[in-house]
Amino acid sequence: MTPAAIDAQIGACDAAIANLEHEAQQIALAATEGDATAAARLASINAEIEAMRGDRFILTQARRAAEARAAAQDDTAQAERRAADRQEAREHVTRLLEAARRADALVAQMTDVLADLAEAEASARAAANRTGGILNGTRIGQRGAAGHAVDLITRNAKGAIKTNTPARGVEDFARAGWRELIKESNNV
Repeated sequence: MTPAAIDAQIGACDAAIANLEHEAQQIALAATEGDATAAARLASINAEIEAMRGDRFILTQARRAAEARAAAQDDTAQAERRAADRQEAREHVTRLLEAARRADALVAQMTDVLADLAEAEASARAAANRTGGILNGTRIGQRGAAGHAVDLITRNAKGAIKTNTPARGVEDFARAGWRELIKESNNV
């Protein structure tokens, strides 16, 4: 039985006791004035009230036991939920560590790529400067390919790149800056 079901029985018992007490109050004067029927009914009412008070006491004790049992069941259910949540968290942490290992490998690889980009760009600028007239100081893509790559990664990580207007790739960025030399080369 649940505490709520027992509460309903206690409520019914209380209502019955209140009705009997009201009836006793109605016939008490007649019983004290010598009405034998009223006196017999009053004795019966007193016995019924005492029996119901005993029942109510038992119901109250049963309610406490039902509350304790429900609390124990809640504790068990909460412990099971916490264990399931902890297991789920462990699974997410495992996935996180896997992604972190891949990220570490990508960072190492990206560090090498960024160094190659910066070195190749600086070397291209130095050689182009020596030829004279190829470089346009304002042409986007002649400087900052490594920075552009990092910016793309950062914007992607933050979710700032719009899917309807994709960001310019690093190769396209560099091609735009060095298009004059690219036109002259057949292998680029």
